[in-house]
Amino acid sequence: MARVDVSFFMAGNRSAEGGSMPVPRMTGMVSEVLTSGGTSVATATTSEAPDGAGFVRILTDGDVWAVAGAAPVASAPSAGASASGILVKAYLPYDLAVAAGDKIAVIDV
Repeated sequence: MARVDVSFFMAGNRSAEGGSMPVPRMTGMVSEVLTSGGTSVATATTSEAPDGAGFVRILTDGDVWAVAGAAPVASAPSAGASASGILVKAYLPYDLAVAAGDKIAVIDV
């Protein structure tokens, strides 16, 4: 069981010199906390960013398998198999692109 912090955001800002900065924008960021377990659990929150402009940050205190989609169900693959999604290691923030309307689902690994 892990605490999983999920934040949906858009990126980009300008430096004092006018250069582009690919950093998360705090304005419009929406976060939700999930508790992972042996069955898939998904966010109620969705990415509100237009396609091609949305990102999600996932930070967890335990290893989880994460997947994105309109109605995602996380299912970690067994050895030698494949599955949609990504292994999110504990205490490492993952920033990933998402589509408009995507949710995030996680399950313990």
